[in-house]
Amino acid sequence: MRLGESYIEGKALSHDGEYNINIQRGKTCLILPSEFAEKCENATIHFFMEKGPEIKIETEVEYNRDWIEVYDDHLTTTLSRDLPTAMIIECNDARV
Repeated sequence: MRLGESYIEGKALSHDGEYNINIQRGKTCLILPSEFAEKCENATIHFFMEKGPEIKIETEVEYNRDWIEVYDDHLTTTLSRDLPTAMIIECNDARV
């Protein structure tokens, strides 16, 4: 992960491939690539930090990009102090 002027960016790896990720301020929301196999309406995102404890947020999920976007006002500020080394997106309610 790398800290930009008002955002955090990096690469996310999944069993489906590699995706750019952008974390920035805004109304809490997760936007995932449309091709993700498991569709869900709500997810928990776990961020694992190099120095600090795990941070997690619960959010609604949208699908319409070819990269991963995470919006949250407080998360961006917190992560800018200790960039995450890994993250897991956990689907809370699978849609068929």
